[in-house]
Amino acid sequence: MWYIHHVIVQHCQTSHNNNLNHPIITMKPVSAAQRNHILSLLDSGHSGYDISSQTGVSIASISRLCYRHHPYIKKVSGGHPSKLSEQDIHYAI
Repeated sequence: MWYIHHVIVQHCQTSHNNNLNHPIITMKPVSAAQRNHILSLLDSGHSGYDISSQTGVSIASISRLCYRHHPYIKKVSGGHPSKLSEQDIHYAI
């Protein structure tokens, strides 16, 4: 069984170092209900950024969930569309 955690960054004040704020990073496990909700959002076509802002789970955790549970979902290839059609590429090879 895989456990996915999402990161929570909290600031705390220390009694030394002139009361400077230092981030403390803790990892909170993603519940089964939250995991199922994230996977359903991925199935419906939401981006990792959208899901992260809705659920509060980090984009990295969402990417890991997608990789482990939905490897068939293709990543969006950025940039501009191809100038060659599939037939042109097949002909060139």
